[in-house]
Amino acid sequence: MNIYWPIYQNIENEIVKLTYSIHMSDDNLRVYSSIISDLILRCAAEIESIAKELYKANGGEKKSNIKYDYDALKFLDQHWTISKKEVYISNHNVFFSNKVILPFAKDTQATGKNYDTFLWNNAYQNLKHDRGNSLIEGNVKALFSICSALYVLNLYYKNIEINIGRDYDKPIDLSMGSTLFSVGLYKSVTSNLDGSPFISIDHINNVLIQLPDLETYRESVLFLFKRGKDERNRIREMLLDEFEGFDILADEIIYPDVDLSYLGKRIDEISQLVWTESLRENYQKQMKLNNKVTYSINLNKRK
Repeated sequence: MNIYWPIYQNIENEIVKLTYSIHMSDDNLRVYSSIISDLILRCAAEIESIAKELYKANGGEKKSNIKYDYDALKFLDQHWTISKKEVYISNHNVFFSNKVILPFAKDTQATGKNYDTFLWNNAYQNLKHDRGNSLIEGNVKALFSICSALYVLNLYYKNIEINIGRDYDKPIDLSMGSTLFSVGLYKSVTSNLDGSPFISIDHINNVLIQLPDLETYRESVLFLFKRGKDERNRIREMLLDEFEGFDILADEIIYPDVDLSYLGKRIDEISQLVWTESLRENYQKQMKLNNKVTYSINLNKRK
């Protein structure tokens, strides 16, 4: 049972209502009120609870006296790099020039301290410990920062897994049920030599990642790699038969004493012939292997 998501949705709905009372533009990022302060404190209470839950559920070693920031969020960043995860403001009634938030980036100096913390955490600590003198901390910018942090933690707590079958490009609602935010989806577009999907560093900003079933994907990719190797060897053999000593796969290629334009033409012709034959011979098997590959969208828990 997920007790956190309904609470998040309730908070989010109140923020959406607020967008009709305050014009959400850059000019009003510093607008503050007691209503905004209350929403920030409510978000913070949820963040503390969910962060600790995720810490305990994913191998955190402390059993008691767990600090949501020094222990839980630090642990999640070490394992999932949450400090790099981006959230996009996608509500049509928000007009900020910058609609990308990194809620767990430590980009704000803690008040009265010599270290940096999350923008929202600085606002929260000031409101929690000295609300009377910190009313300006309960502002629009801090509200969107802390709500986006709560949004990300809720997604990880829900442990999202969406099976999309064979449809690599299936359209997905990246709001994941939010009316304020959405997240990025990383898709692997190439493969490693062992047939596994290649995951580039670009994945790090995305909360979601789409991956294939490894067994069927590897079978399809390795067959494709073998086809390519066989094609190159066949082209090499045919060129060696026609131009003695001309080995296109050699470390040092010795070119035959023929017109280079003619040589280039023959390379193109032979290559096209080999590729056509290979396609005719292997198309059905390749398509059969490709069609066995299924995909799923999961939370990005890679470092």
